[in-house]
Amino acid sequence: MYIYHCKVSRQIRQKFREAAVIGMLEQEEEEEEEEEEEEEEEEEEEEEEEEEEEEEEEEEEEEEEEEEEEEEEEEEEEVEVEVEVEVEEEKEEEEEEEEEEEEEEEGEELSGKRRE
Repeated sequence: MYIYHCKVSRQIRQKFREAAVIGMLEQEEEEEEEEEEEEEEEEEEEEEEEEEEEEEEEEEEEEEEEEEEEEEEEEEEEVEVEVEVEVEEEKEEEEEEEEEEEEEEEGEELSGKRRE
């Protein structure tokens, strides 16, 4: 009976050891799974951050492009205004010259009539 008891005890201890090893393996697997999940979450967060940064950069580029376009349009308008002013000044100068020429011609006609 004692031998049987020892044998059963040994078998029970062996079962406990096996159960402990199995428990440790299962715990290790769970920890590895948790680590993998955490790593995946971190990667997803990093990807989201990168996407947000890219979107912000694109928005900034678009804003810069819009500002450049506005500046170009303003410059074009300024050039147009300058050209218009120059054209008006030239017209005024031409009109003044024509008036002076007319006055000179009238003066010559009057002086010619006076001589006669």
